[in-house]
Amino acid sequence: MHSATINQLSNTIRRGDFGFPTAPLVLGNEGAGIVEESDRFARGTRVAVHGHSDRGVSVDGLFQQWALVRDDRLLQLPDGLDRAEGAALTINYLTAYLALAKASKVRSGQTVLVSGATGSLAHAVIQTARALGARPIALVSSAHKARRAAGAGAWAGPWWSGRGHPGRPKYARKTSGASR
Repeated sequence: MHSATINQLSNTIRRGDFGFPTAPLVLGNEGAGIVEESDRFARGTRVAVHGHSDRGVSVDGLFQQWALVRDDRLLQLPDGLDRAEGAALTINYLTAYLALAKASKVRSGQTVLVSGATGSLAHAVIQTARALGARPIALVSSAHKARRAAGAGAWAGPWWSGRGHPGRPKYARKTSGASR
């Protein structure tokens, strides 16, 4: 293991708010590292680890130097991502993918409204929607956030302002596929 995330799940377990897991328990649900031995990946392959619902909850997690992880919990890291980025990959991007592709069944050409579009999960939703061929429309609270959402790949950035005309949206740029 080279990197592991500190997230709300680990913090909830650490505080004792998740019930009482059997101690001792190593926390950490997502991470990234190098494969030593695998039936699926060559030794030395850089991977992200998705801990699913048990890792760091009912079985030891990834806040350790070595971890035994099932092959189906590993994702090969693209060359452009370092291990710290890879550790965080499964938190938001897997959540975004499952929400869009599996739960919502978003398809190419559809429009996806992304509320609060500058948060970390929303950023992943914008990029994942684009990868699926959808048009993400970012709903944010300021012109600055609209520009940030557009920089993440949103096709439009409407924002709601308390100034001027409450309840009327303003747009960072013209939208396509959505009505005002």
